[in-house]
This record gives sequence, structure tokens and C-alpha cells, in this order.
Amino acid sequence: MYIAIDIGGTKTIVSGFSEVDPSQLVFSSMFSTDRNFDNHIKKIREVIKNNLNDQKIEGIGISHVGILDKNKEKCIDSNNLAEFVNKPIKKLIAKDFTDNVRLENDLVCGALAEATFGYGMNYDKVLYFTVSTGIGAAFAYKIGNNINVVQIEAGFFSIKGIGLPHPSGQVDIIESYVGEKSMEERFLKRPEEIQDLLLWEKQVGYLSTAVINSLIMFNTDVLVLGGGMIENNEYLREKLIINIESGMMQKKLPTIKVSKMGKSVAVNGALSLLKK
Repeated sequence: MYIAIDIGGTKTIVSGFSEVDPSQLVFSSMFSTDRNFDNHIKKIREVIKNNLNDQKIEGIGISHVGILDKNKEKCIDSNNLAEFVNKPIKKLIAKDFTDNVRLENDLVCGALAEATFGYGMNYDKVLYFTVSTGIGAAFAYKIGNNINVVQIEAGFFSIKGIGLPHPSGQVDIIESYVGEKSMEERFLKRPEEIQDLLLWEKQVGYLSTAVINSLIMFNTDVLVLGGGMIENNEYLREKLIINIESGMMQKKLPTIKVSKMGKSVAVNGALSLLKK
């Protein structure tokens, strides 16, 4: 069995597959991410053990929110999960299960999922752009049988704003204004509860800047838009695509798709890490 894990800032998903193929799902369990690191590792391992049914684990792929160390053994910085920083997460999850374990950043996993199993399967270059808790992007390009991924700090592009700070210490970056976390802090409502279309027009403008800047940096064949805020907000999604198309008039416009993977995108990316 192949185990794929998505450790997010609020939710964790642990899934098992009979093959390195999302369609071959054996089990999947989603639960809240416990801020107590030791308790959370224990929970993840319990879910795996309870669903193995005496099957051998062929490999474990892990998607983790945050910046990883160069050896990809642990997270060294995370705005959304500071309690897990500098903890040997890869080693502790894999203990006694398998030596074949891969750990990768969640944005990289999102791009890998789309490039391997999603809309990017038949393209050489894929730009994955996501808006959920925050904003992120990653560019995947294929060389032979290998897929390489470059992360893009899309939420950190500077804009002319009103001086809003960001947890990173920077001021007036796009993620200060857009994303579930920043919007909830500013308006004391979850994004799906906000009905003000003028406000959403501003959000579209900020996001358009981030996407177009990313497209200018990386010449891609297909742009895949994902994340809860895009996938679940039709107005935002449609306006964003219109703005991207008009803003790229002087540039080659890639094929634009909206991800269909939903909450499974990082898990599918974690699974792709085990593909030979």
C-alpha cells in the first residue's frame, strides 16, 4: 500500500492507495491538525496502522505546509503551523513502516498533482496558482520522465495599499489583503460570508496582479487555478479569468483551467512523490 499525507494548517488528510494512482484509493481519513506535535504524529500513525489490514507499506509521501530544510527532513518555517517547525516529522511518521518516505512542501505537491494526474498531464509546463488560507504558486516543468518544480512567492508581490502588515513583517503585499486568513482578520467574517461585490472586485484586482506577474515570470502551457476561495467562489473565479485574459493581451495566453481535485490536491501530490 502507498500512503499519502497532507498536513495543513487546519486539517490533515491521511490516505492509502493500492497503486500510485489517485483512482486506486483504499481509505482516506480527514481530521483537525492538532497543534500539539507529538499528539498529531501519534494520530497520523494510528490512522495508518488501523487501515493497513496487514498490507506492506511500499512508500509514504507527505505534503507539509511551510518551508522545508534542504534535505527535506523537516519544516524550518511555517506561518500556519509554527508548532511543527524543526521537528523530525519525516522520521517520526515513517518509523517502523518503511524507508521509502518523501517529504515536500504543499505548493510543490499541488503543482505535482496537476502535472502528474490533473490538467497538466499532457503538457510540459504547468503553473499552479492557489488561494485558500494564503496565496501561493508553483511552476512545474517536465524534462524526460522527471518533473521539476519552482515555488513562486505569489502572495508576496508588493502593491500600493493602505499600509497593511503581514505576519512575515512585510507591508502591503498581496497576501496582506487576500486569502481566507487575512480577510477573516480584516472583516471579522469568513470569505464565503462576504457579499459585497465591490470588495470582491478589489480582491480580483489583487489576485490578477499576482497571477499575471507569475505568468510573466514563467512561460507556461497551462495555468491551473485552485484552492477553496477560487474553486468555491464563482464570481471571483470568473472575474479573475477575465482579468487574466485581458491583462495578458500582449503575451501568449496559456490554457486556463480550474482544478477539480479540491481538498485532494496535496494528497495526490504527496502520492506522486512515490511515482517511479
